[in-house]
Amino acid sequence: MHVKKLLLLLSVINMSITYGSELKSDEHVLFIPNIAYQTPDNKLAISIQAWVYEKERRPGMTTLLTKYLGIDKDTLTPEEYELLYQRSQLFRVDSERGKVLSIKLNNTTYTLPKTDKGGVTNQVIYLNTIPSQQNNHSISYSISDLNLPESTNTGLSFFSPDIGLSVISDIDDTIKDSKVLDQKQLLINTFIKPFKAINSMRDWYQQMAKKGISFHYLSSSPIQLYPALKDFMDKAQFPTGSVHLREATTWHSIIPTGDDSRNHKLSTLEKLLNAYPKRQFILIGDSGEADPEIYAQMMKKYPTQVKCIAIRNVTNEDEQSPRYKQLFAGVDSYKWQIFTDPTTIINTCAPRE
Repeated sequence: MHVKKLLLLLSVINMSITYGSELKSDEHVLFIPNIAYQTPDNKLAISIQAWVYEKERRPGMTTLLTKYLGIDKDTLTPEEYELLYQRSQLFRVDSERGKVLSIKLNNTTYTLPKTDKGGVTNQVIYLNTIPSQQNNHSISYSISDLNLPESTNTGLSFFSPDIGLSVISDIDDTIKDSKVLDQKQLLINTFIKPFKAINSMRDWYQQMAKKGISFHYLSSSPIQLYPALKDFMDKAQFPTGSVHLREATTWHSIIPTGDDSRNHKLSTLEKLLNAYPKRQFILIGDSGEADPEIYAQMMKKYPTQVKCIAIRNVTNEDEQSPRYKQLFAGVDSYKWQIFTDPTTIINTCAPRE
């Protein structure tokens, strides 16, 4: 009898692993804004990324997290502690593996692949209807189970026509003052200080958006920080666009290794350039980490698509530094620029009025 019960239990577990399970009422879904594009056979491809998690009570988790980050929580002001608590909330959850999401898109229900061990599911849905040829045209979809929390029900993908100009922008130290070169200060600015926009970059991006340029934001920050980053970009009035964050859904992977960051950015850049093979791209980043090296690699691989590289100088290295002479050897000087003030490169990296 016990053997039969054991076999039945194992069968149920195996079916759950193989086919996945539906969402429970206490599980949440976080959609990350993605892209939509026209395929060579004139279909509409809509990329969807979602993370499924369950909130957990974890006494002492904030103390453990601050120790890992090297932050003394006893020295924090009440305002700093509140920010720490808010921004670390999604590092205190359980990622839900094997969950199957059903979404509604254009009055049709689609089932996404079951979530992986990190609680993430990715899918491209193909439709026969192409939307208006407007840059950053948003396509919305929602979880079909209305019993889930309303705040997590809706996702967006941004459509850009197959021909045009797009910006792929880093976030930290490119549009947000983060101090990436100082890891302790970076963590302080990420978790306990209000995010600070680089206003000159915001002004430049707004000018480009008015010219019909599409935007994609690429960062090695983990997806747990997406709500805080979205709030920051909305309040600072950066143009809307797709957001591509690192799929790291455990608290001890907050700080990426060099390889993690590089691989994430390279794979995302490949995805974006391959999705829009006829579009041109401006790649914008900073000199603090490997943006120049990654972007130079992509320019050499996709010379007709990468129109320009713009690197915000945070390391006091000008165009004559050995780093850039080696990276951009043989590349026309007008196709890359190191800058402090973005107004100096507007006519280089964006179309004239």
